[in-house]
Amino acid sequence: ALLEGGEGIKTKSVNEYYRVRNGDNLGRIASKNGVSVAQLKSWNGLKNDNISVGKNIIVKKNVEVIEPDPTEQYLASIDAPDDITTQPKEDLMLNVTEIIEINTSPIILE
Repeated sequence: ALLEGGEGIKTKSVNEYYRVRNGDNLGRIASKNGVSVAQLKSWNGLKNDNISVGKNIIVKKNVEVIEPDPTEQYLASIDAPDDITTQPKEDLMLNVTEIIEINTSPIILE
């Protein structure tokens, strides 16, 4: 979804930690947090369903974040070199005509 100004709402996964309590098992923890047992095992590098009381395990949560408009980020990242000066448009045109040496004489076809 896009917000005013080009920002977008994106869903990102972030790590949250759950401290295992007495009587907990992966099924109960997964159910409480809306994830699967397989996900808990994968995120925590578990080979089986055994968990220890007091251990912190990763429980990923999806959060919505607002990301700025990438165009604005790009434009903000462009810095003009210090030696560039701005000139009025008339001065620039004068410089261009001096360089090109415009020929204004009529063309005669024979």
